[in-house]
Amino acid sequence: MRVLLLSPEYTPELSGGVGTCVQELADALCQSGLVVTVVACTYRRAGIFEEASKTIHLIEPIHQDTRDGGQQSIVAGIAAFNRSLTSYTRALIAQCRPDVIHCQNWVTFSAAFELSREFDIPLVTTVHYVAEPIERWWGQTPDPEIVEQEKAMFRDATNLVSVSASMRDLIRETYHPRATQLPVVHNGINARRFLSPMRPAERAKLRLTLAAPDEKLVLFSGRLNPQKGISALMDAATIVLRENPKARLIIAGEADSKEGSMCLREKLERNPACKSGIRLLGKLPRKQLALLYQVADLAVIPSVYEPFGYAAIEAMSAGVPVVAAATGGLAEIVQHEQTGLLVPLCVNEGLRSVDSAKLASALLALLSDDSSARQFGNAGRERALQDFSFSKWADSMRQVYCQAIHRA
Repeated sequence: MRVLLLSPEYTPELSGGVGTCVQELADALCQSGLVVTVVACTYRRAGIFEEASKTIHLIEPIHQDTRDGGQQSIVAGIAAFNRSLTSYTRALIAQCRPDVIHCQNWVTFSAAFELSREFDIPLVTTVHYVAEPIERWWGQTPDPEIVEQEKAMFRDATNLVSVSASMRDLIRETYHPRATQLPVVHNGINARRFLSPMRPAERAKLRLTLAAPDEKLVLFSGRLNPQKGISALMDAATIVLRENPKARLIIAGEADSKEGSMCLREKLERNPACKSGIRLLGKLPRKQLALLYQVADLAVIPSVYEPFGYAAIEAMSAGVPVVAAATGGLAEIVQHEQTGLLVPLCVNEGLRSVDSAKLASALLALLSDDSSARQFGNAGRERALQDFSFSKWADSMRQVYCQAIHRA
């Protein structure tokens, strides 16, 4: 079977989650015997790259002329990329016709939909995120143009896939999609990069760069924006560092904006305890992130909402117990009091936030209970290997592809 993957990114170069997913999915499908072609956007080195039984085409976005002083909207920029994507991929299909086209979100849907109709090829669309109503939950107003694009996708798409049951239910309630079936296929992970144990001397050396031997490391990995619950994390960190001076919070990620970065640093400056107990490492490649998980004692994921939550299965693959918000895909990945602890959300006038006091309590509980932390970590690793494996993911996607081909 030949699969053509159209994506806004390949590797977590731009936003993170979708790029990680497409890279992992391409590997998983290849390992299961499928032939994969990926066409994705890049802001780095464009070109064609052969990797085993997959071919990666990275193309540059089109920059529209805005010399008249007008600023190009997000949707206009993505529409321009889709035109380029359609033209580029049309030539590929003419050379080698795939059995199925698989696109990600509305961002590549218009190109995929046009190519699907032109060449009469079944189209599968995975939905990783919807702006409406999710962004309202942390006080952001969704871009009306993006909402219209989401509506168009759900109106036209016939083979939809959701990354979690939470997202599936949200899609049905909000958009009433044309597709009568909306299967849930959880993302998978190549656990090997997180499983590989470091030699004791290497592990000790790395830990010493982050904390003293008698201190505990709590790791947060993700973008520093309101969706990720950064405010609650900082409030909880204040409590944790006051109650347990031996705790250290490592933040691996960067802010989406200068304003977000300045706000975080101002909070650190105002709170001396946080300033000394928190270390900002910036955005890291996944290879370096995997090494961090090898030395972490806990992982914390306080997101207001996560459609899936790669950070959870990355931590679990490394055998690190997780403290996460009981929301979205996280509540489907992390099993409360088995692989970690789930913390409830507060809802106030439509706005959602993680209960920072309970978040701090959960972190303190596991920081002081090595036996439970070790038990949760071992159970998490077993669950990640069994339920989020490449083979299970590829088998599920192959079944979706076959059903789409059969319906066509």
